[in-house]
Amino acid sequence: MESYNDQAGLAEATAAARKAAEIGDDPYGAAITNGGTLLAAARNTVHSQHDPSNHAEVNAIRKAAAELGTEDLSNCTLYATCEPCPMCWSLILWSRIGRVVIGAKDPLYGGTDYQPKAFPRPELIFIESPECEALLKEAVSKQRPSSVGVAGIGLATFPTTQ
Repeated sequence: MESYNDQAGLAEATAAARKAAEIGDDPYGAAITNGGTLLAAARNTVHSQHDPSNHAEVNAIRKAAAELGTEDLSNCTLYATCEPCPMCWSLILWSRIGRVVIGAKDPLYGGTDYQPKAFPRPELIFIESPECEALLKEAVSKQRPSSVGVAGIGLATFPTTQ
């Protein structure tokens, strides 16, 4: 079995994000490893499955938990193309994932600042990935093309309401 480092894990997540974009879903991807072995790679399937909870991180966590036969993923690393939203971050905490590697920060939807006292905080690593930042820009522009302007490295701004 191939051993995964951070770059290889993020590459698996990025490949999943590209596949999501190819079939019309938002271009988000995630992968999970345990001891350097790939357990799961998943893409966003919100639109294709008509399920708003089918984010890439959620799908990857479901696959990894099934593969290991446990909901405790404390020895695992999750790789995400962009900063997880609050829903995904909560699931990461509930599944006790020990380490999270992110390819692009998401100042609009990112939820990694949330930290309830009951959960240990996973090690959080941001790797600046130009490809992940481009995927995030694509996702944000697709989600609200008429009301969101994309500037900088994935920064999105909502118009102010009068």
